[in-house]
Amino acid sequence: IIYPDFAHRPAPVSRLTADVVSLSSYPLLLLGIWRLPRRPLSLSSHLRISLDGLMIITAALTFSWYFIMGPAVLVGHQSLEGKLVSVAYPLADLLLIACLLLLGDGMRSLRPIVTLFSAGLLCVVATDSVFSYRLLHGLWHNGTLLDIGWSLGFMPIGAAAAAAQRVPVAIKAEDEPDC
Repeated sequence: IIYPDFAHRPAPVSRLTADVVSLSSYPLLLLGIWRLPRRPLSLSSHLRISLDGLMIITAALTFSWYFIMGPAVLVGHQSLEGKLVSVAYPLADLLLIACLLLLGDGMRSLRPIVTLFSAGLLCVVATDSVFSYRLLHGLWHNGTLLDIGWSLGFMPIGAAAAAAQRVPVAIKAEDEPDC
């Protein structure tokens, strides 16, 4: 993203290669979400959170399909690889949001970390959504303010990861319920 802006010429790698590298961040983000400690939940709490998350994801998937994924697949004039990449970003975003929703009833000591992580993820999701929409309609090009959206999103995610490493084990154990 940055190279064409500073060098004033096209990037030395193909757009598909850049997208594959960019999409590789999603499994790492998913791993980061899974590694966050969480307290054990009762079956009713787990069911409530799962149903609430399912409703939110269903609404987000509906809007994403209507505005981005559906037109990219059904009407888009891109190659098969281009269509797959256009759909991969919104699907990966929805998967990360679903996993993050499951952490909604987390431990008190991790609430600021989850909030910071969520803010960064929402910035990445918003940037991906605008990017996919503009790409679909042929309006996207390098050198806009949209290019910094990913960096602004990954900064709080990195800060949350660093803060999670500094949470003492004693504080994590304090949030555990007594059995």
